[in-house]
Amino acid sequence: MERSIDQSLTQNLLEAEKIPLDQAAAHEARNNLYSYLGERGTPHIQISKKIKLENGDIFTVLSRGVWERCSDQELLEFANEAKEPQEILDQTEDLILKAQEETNIDNYTWQSPL
Repeated sequence: MERSIDQSLTQNLLEAEKIPLDQAAAHEARNNLYSYLGERGTPHIQISKKIKLENGDIFTVLSRGVWERCSDQELLEFANEAKEPQEILDQTEDLILKAQEETNIDNYTWQSPL
């Protein structure tokens, strides 16, 4: 599983092993970005290495509200059990809406799996 990383103070703390991954989503500095689209001047864009895709690979674009609430394991289970991409979306949304009963989720959007 591959995941992009942000340019934030929280990401730096993760990389320095000063906080564990399960605390990053709630860390007070998670939105303190060093570079982002829309900033004044030219943002520093990170380009990941090329990854060869194979039959059966799934590519998703998830917002913070999704990946902060759904574990990698849950997303993988949804993908492995689904017969159609829409099933992944439906199961993910059900999980997020159930979590929203207990806490306010400010942002959850995703692009359909390809």
